[in-house]
Amino acid sequence: MSADDLRLAAILHAEIADPDSLFARGKDEAIHVFSTFHERIRQLAETCGGTLLSASRGEVVIAFNTSASALAAALNIFDRIPAGKDTPVDDPLPMVRIGISIGDVLFTPAGAFGKAADIAEELVRAVPHGGLCISADAWRASHPAQLRANPIRLELPDQSRLDAFIVESSVPAPSPSSAFKTEQSASPQDTTANNSREAARLAIYSRIKKEGRRLSVEEAKDLARTFGSIAEEIVTELAAKGILVSSDAGRNRTRSRSATPEAFSTETGRERPARPARTSSARIPVEEKKKQAREPARSFSTYVAELNKTAQKLKNSLVPSIISWLGINAALWYVNINYADDIPWVIPITVMWFFGLLKKAARVVQSKRIAQEAEKLPPLAENELKEYKAINKDRVAFLSRFFSFFSVSSLLMFINLMTDRSGPWFLIPTALMAVNLIARSISYVTTMPARKRRFFESLSSAFRPAPRASEDELSALGPYAEYVEQARRDAAACLETYAMLDKSELPQIKSSIQAYLDQVLLLARTLSDIDQLMGSIPIASLEKDRAVLEARMKEAGPELAEQYRKNIEEIDAQSASHRKLVERRETLEAKLRSSVNQLRQLSLDLAAARAAGAQSEIEHRQQAVSALGSRTEELRKSLEDLRGDRDDWLSREIDMLSRKVESQKGT
Repeated sequence: MSADDLRLAAILHAEIADPDSLFARGKDEAIHVFSTFHERIRQLAETCGGTLLSASRGEVVIAFNTSASALAAALNIFDRIPAGKDTPVDDPLPMVRIGISIGDVLFTPAGAFGKAADIAEELVRAVPHGGLCISADAWRASHPAQLRANPIRLELPDQSRLDAFIVESSVPAPSPSSAFKTEQSASPQDTTANNSREAARLAIYSRIKKEGRRLSVEEAKDLARTFGSIAEEIVTELAAKGILVSSDAGRNRTRSRSATPEAFSTETGRERPARPARTSSARIPVEEKKKQAREPARSFSTYVAELNKTAQKLKNSLVPSIISWLGINAALWYVNINYADDIPWVIPITVMWFFGLLKKAARVVQSKRIAQEAEKLPPLAENELKEYKAINKDRVAFLSRFFSFFSVSSLLMFINLMTDRSGPWFLIPTALMAVNLIARSISYVTTMPARKRRFFESLSSAFRPAPRASEDELSALGPYAEYVEQARRDAAACLETYAMLDKSELPQIKSSIQAYLDQVLLLARTLSDIDQLMGSIPIASLEKDRAVLEARMKEAGPELAEQYRKNIEEIDAQSASHRKLVERRETLEAKLRSSVNQLRQLSLDLAAARAAGAQSEIEHRQQAVSALGSRTEELRKSLEDLRGDRDDWLSREIDMLSRKVESQKGT
């Protein structure tokens, strides 16, 4: 473990359930029990790949690369050291309680630091009388189907809450030499069946490694058919663990629904980020997801209908409003002149009503333009619709503010003239309102056009793929630049075709294609980086140096020969790194070619959907989008494995099976 190494790790915190009671037997005996406890726990954990971090009094803290390894170690400990009330009285060690957590841990020469260690220590508080408590994240990533556990929620010292599970019962611990393996070894009495089993698994794993993807059940059956009747059992077993995908999913490049990510992580030892539990009752049906994806489009269509309704309503009410203004004002003027001529009170009513009528006429024109504008727009996403509503709200508010200024100013002037003609005090509030109106008008005139332009430009970009990569970016990709350019051209064709098929789902498909292009670009960059790294390793010179050192080591004395041997080991390590890079490069390059071809296939499927009937068109679109989303997720996880160095499980499994097959052939 290198100094100052920050990585994802599983922390196992084991401690004696009641360490204080040991001192009642005497100090020497308590110290002996503590020492024995530390040593036993360390030995049992190391068989599962654990690394001792600290041991003090009745506590031991151990780090594992995966939560599956930590859980296997815990089961191994309980298999050797009983826990709970059923502990035999004559057992030399007391009851033990264990907490397992997963998270980022900083490993330094001074120790390991991270919240995962603190959480693991808190988890043991949930089993005061002995037992196993594991955080929800670690549990979902690694638990075997045979384990049963009760969910709990703990309150941590920082007042936050943590979901966890208390293991209720367990099965015998898995083989400590491989924490990620859950299958039982073949019976030693059936050597032929064992040979076929290992050879079939080796063939399937090797093909997965070569293809850079999971095989379908049908592909695995065809591959393992030559190994006899055991092939069906092996394929069923791997499919149940999620290593193989169903036949339909294999054709569409989608993941098996029956195999959970947790089952796959149990087999492979892959660690996954914390995710909410996905129970069958919590899953959203496919049709419901599509319905939710169409909600923004439906909301926009509703908004357009509301705009048209408002425009029609204002238009229909304009003529009756004019007739009402003429008729009622005529009657009011008649009453004012003939029966109440002391004060011309009808004047402000007529003027204010007139400005209100002008405002309505302006709103009729404005609402008609807005409705026509909205009908020409493509379906808007939720955030786009929110911005468009805000723009229209500001338009209407400015128009209302403009006419309100004249109507209120007219009323103030009339009151001033009728009450106190000695001073035109109405000019003061009128001037203030005028300044406010001018300021708002300047702001509106200067900002609204630019705001509308940005909005409509962002909408037009929804029909275009991501912008072309810059020349510098493409040149940095070297030979992989043409893959990226081809993917971008196919993406543009996909979006253009999809816009003709169904505009309502265009934002969704654009998001999926953009995510896919991002993964293709990242894959190309990763390959370019690997090429540069491989170029920095002078493999030819290393081979020559190794040959020279081997020749000198044969003639040198013991001390000098030992130094030569160390130099040869360093060269071998660099050569092994180079071989590993070559293997990864070949795998990733195959994935890049496959990814670009997948996008090309999508464009062809969409073109076929456009030429087909309505029902076939819908099915083609759904299959194409589903395949694209699945492939995007597959690429993302592959790159995560590469960055986290977690895809070595397959290489280790292939090496182990190869050795077994060779040894069985020798016997």
